[in-house]
Amino acid sequence: MAMKDFAVTAPRPLPVFILADTSGSLGVDGKIEALNQSLRDMVKSFPTESRLRAEIHLGVNTFGGDAQAHLPLSAAHQIQGIQEFVASGGTPLARRYPKPIN
Repeated sequence: MAMKDFAVTAPRPLPVFILADTSGSLGVDGKIEALNQSLRDMVKSFPTESRLRAEIHLGVNTFGGDAQAHLPLSAAHQIQGIQEFVASGGTPLARRYPKPIN
């Protein structure tokens, strides 16, 4: 038997979850702009990563006033872009994630 008979031919999903603070405190000193630029750069870079061993899947949740799911877990190479976030509200992290993540 050849080694290729035992090799995995499809990349494994590699989930990447972003939990972004978009609360009002990010509205000063260019913080929300830095967040938006960082997310754009990250999303843009993911498709260029090798998909031989793993395929990056991205999900984005935010908290600022309300906790919201903005992007369900999706294959990164299929994501066309990511919305711009606006700083507003408080930090309701406990309402969205009331139990510890194990």
